[in-house]
Amino acid sequence: MVYSVGVQSKGINAYSNASFGKKENKKSECENHDHVLVDRNVFESIGTSAKVQSNKLKNAFVTYPIKGLKGSKNANFYEFLTMGNVPYLIGSGMMMAVFSLASKFFDTPAAKSSIKLGKKMSIGVLAYGLMKNFSKKFIQTPLK
Repeated sequence: MVYSVGVQSKGINAYSNASFGKKENKKSECENHDHVLVDRNVFESIGTSAKVQSNKLKNAFVTYPIKGLKGSKNANFYEFLTMGNVPYLIGSGMMMAVFSLASKFFDTPAAKSSIKLGKKMSIGVLAYGLMKNFSKKFIQTPLK
């Protein structure tokens, strides 16, 4: 399970002021402060991981660009890096679709070849994306 850990103090006693998943009744003075996500379980459930990644992706497409274009002072470098996934995903989708969608403009043998090539590219893009995500687990698990 991933818990949000808020550290608002920058002093020596920052560790004692951290709330490791504890629910506090008092509200913080400032909502916009940095959070560290702590992984409590090395083998977290797939559902939790999917929720975290989908929330991150939704924010990258919707929330962060709006904050950046408005010139918000609370926009940070993490949001900037997260938005880097947007052109990556759009480009991957275009690479998978371009040959399949263009096949209707070709004659029959060329259309079949185009669809075949499009399927190979789609499989390659999906395999790359899956292996990119699994590679993180291959590195993190032995280190922990």
